[in-house]
Amino acid sequence: MSSAAENHGFTDHNTFEGLFRRGLDLKDEAFKAELRTVGYDMDKPQLRYPTPVWRAALEVARRRLYSQFSPEQAYWELGRISVGGFFSTIKGRFVSAALPLLGLDAFVKSLPRFFSTTRPDLVIKVFPEAEPRTWKVTFFDQFPLPEFSGAIISAGVDRIAPELKVTVTRRASDGFDLRIGA
Repeated sequence: MSSAAENHGFTDHNTFEGLFRRGLDLKDEAFKAELRTVGYDMDKPQLRYPTPVWRAALEVARRRLYSQFSPEQAYWELGRISVGGFFSTIKGRFVSAALPLLGLDAFVKSLPRFFSTTRPDLVIKVFPEAEPRTWKVTFFDQFPLPEFSGAIISAGVDRIAPELKVTVTRRASDGFDLRIGA
């Protein structure tokens, strides 16, 4: 592994699969060709990719599918589609069905472990707030995508406590904060 790759971290292929193959069911050859130019070949998947390739592939999708939206709205929609793609897999159907049984507190506490399965370089801290059923989730991330991550978390929260919302409360070049609560 090169030092450049170590500095950038990796993103697991399942993340690409969830969005591009399952969520978008991508068949458009020009779209696929543009993804290849940024380092992702759907027809020859790798086990993992440098995270800048993930970010570049997301930017391709944002431009091609949601150029009429703000970047924040587009990334939220792509996150929603990505988690929908995951929930369409056998493992995803199991996870989706198990979420209400897991409960909100356990789900929120498991977020650092969940995200580390696809982005091992990510550091996430969960802080309960004074208000009941409310948390601050802080992401330390050199490639922050607050809306994309917020949409993924929101999909889980919706299956357990649909009355709660996930909102972005802080954006920075090295991370972001999300709030889960009423």
